[in-house]
Amino acid sequence: MNPQPLTQKDCEDLASEPFVQSAQKRMSLDGSPTAIVTLIVYVVVFMISIPYFLWKNGHINLLFAYVPNVDLLANLFTYKGSLLSDHATLKLYNQMPVTLAGYVSTTLITYYALLGLTYLVAYKATTEGVAVGWGDSFVVLLITFLLPGKFVGMGMDAVYDLFAKKADKDDQDKAKHTGKPIPSAYWPALITGLILSLGFILLEAWILDNASGRIRGVAAWLDGLVRSKIK
Repeated sequence: MNPQPLTQKDCEDLASEPFVQSAQKRMSLDGSPTAIVTLIVYVVVFMISIPYFLWKNGHINLLFAYVPNVDLLANLFTYKGSLLSDHATLKLYNQMPVTLAGYVSTTLITYYALLGLTYLVAYKATTEGVAVGWGDSFVVLLITFLLPGKFVGMGMDAVYDLFAKKADKDDQDKAKHTGKPIPSAYWPALITGLILSLGFILLEAWILDNASGRIRGVAAWLDGLVRSKIK
């Protein structure tokens, strides 16, 4: 059975899809100076300064919880392209980058987060034993890479839609024309995302500090089970 050719209406509907529009914006702004400056600022503030502050003040478990989550924080700033000129944060972190600049930025941030996670496991394993290092990774992997993204995104969308409905019609029309979010809806959504993200980070740090004993016990049991079969 031969597929039906796309009509002009089909093409218009496809072009109006949010992901398609987002991809077009990112491709048209590939390598823009504003996007490069945004990445540099993010690296300096979120990937160097904050981890250094946590390390310098002895907040080690909070540091271990924070570093693997730099990708989650970066993803917040890509929300609806942000209000910055040229949609500067669109390429900062995207799970499906469509430009070279977006690919480099996303890869750098993801690589940093994964290095933070693997160092956590290696450090704890060498200083406190395999069960501790691996047991803590049970917590970090779940709260860092598997759970937050969906819930943070849902929370931000719910808050944005709530405030967008209450926004002035002029702001709604301007958002449609420029492709940028409605300011009165964007800021509450971004704040919601930050609160939820920080909540996950603090929860992770608290579990590592206070409630990972049983998880480490399971890890120790599994480790012993494997080792008993290794000659």
